[in-house]
Amino acid sequence: MRILKKGLKQCDIDIFEDFFGTAKQKNYTWAVYFQNVKFEKNEIRFLGDEKKATINFSAYDNVDSLNIYNAFSSLRFKEIEISEETKVAVTNISILPRKIIKDNVLIVKTMSPIVCRDHNQETKKDAYYIGTDDKFTEIIKRNLYTRLKELKGEYVKKDIEDLIIDSSQIKKVVVKHYDKTKKDKTLNYENKFNGKFLDTSVGILKLEGKSYILDYIYNAGLGSITGSGFGMLEKFK
Repeated sequence: MRILKKGLKQCDIDIFEDFFGTAKQKNYTWAVYFQNVKFEKNEIRFLGDEKKATINFSAYDNVDSLNIYNAFSSLRFKEIEISEETKVAVTNISILPRKIIKDNVLIVKTMSPIVCRDHNQETKKDAYYIGTDDKFTEIIKRNLYTRLKELKGEYVKKDIEDLIIDSSQIKKVVVKHYDKTKKDKTLNYENKFNGKFLDTSVGILKLEGKSYILDYIYNAGLGSITGSGFGMLEKFK
């Protein structure tokens, strides 16, 4: 996210503000794949001399895709400081064809964990559920309705109610997510974190419903905070 924000701000401050300065719905998701690493409690340690990571982005909207591409292109071969210990550089950018889902059944596996968050407007507190919880499907559908009605209108409600989500092959993973109280002094946005731990879900999902809903889920991500790198899916079969 540090790279994306830095690139967007460098390309066009108005686009940066549109992405992160408002409560705009994030209709994109991403996941990171690290090659030859060992995951330790507070760090990811590369085991070989070659230190590479692949960031996969998926966006429902072509304009978002273009802006994300431009953000990374603007930083190509430039050293980017992630922390005092870590610096990275964007070396290669590839554009893949957008996959359009036309079927009414979709079997996927997670590329990044799914966050199922139930936000209480009165208490301002969050509760998190995993795929084996009874409320998982209910909260996922509520979140999906909030996202899709902005794009398609109220008529999506019935189609989302009819959506079947089989999460029987999902397991729980606890991940560390950022604490929004920390500020990045160089870019004036929230980016350096202590973090908090979230219960998330990874594994295989089977979805049955209208193809336009499955297409949105596949390309924009499933669950909450997809713009922070959660809920990215890929076809399993």
